[in-house]
Amino acid sequence: MYALVCYDVPAARTVKYHKLLGKYLIRLQESVFAGDLTEVQWKKLVKALDQVFEAGDNIIAVTTSNRHNITVKQLAGAGEWSQRTDHHGSDVI
Repeated sequence: MYALVCYDVPAARTVKYHKLLGKYLIRLQESVFAGDLTEVQWKKLVKALDQVFEAGDNIIAVTTSNRHNITVKQLAGAGEWSQRTDHHGSDVI
């Protein structure tokens, strides 16, 4: 599966999420991580996220069966979009 995980948490808690998500996914932006995971890895990540989650934390995950079912684009300016190719993560398919 391919997962894109974003977080918006109090500044004092960002390091926890950064370290945790970095174990499973690659960092695309400050609080945005993505990559390929097996079902077992996804379940472990969800369990770990649940353990650090506190009221007021905002975590969003978008998943798809594999990375070939999603296109990631980045706004380049002037209404133009460029396709991101660094979102592939691991070689898990």
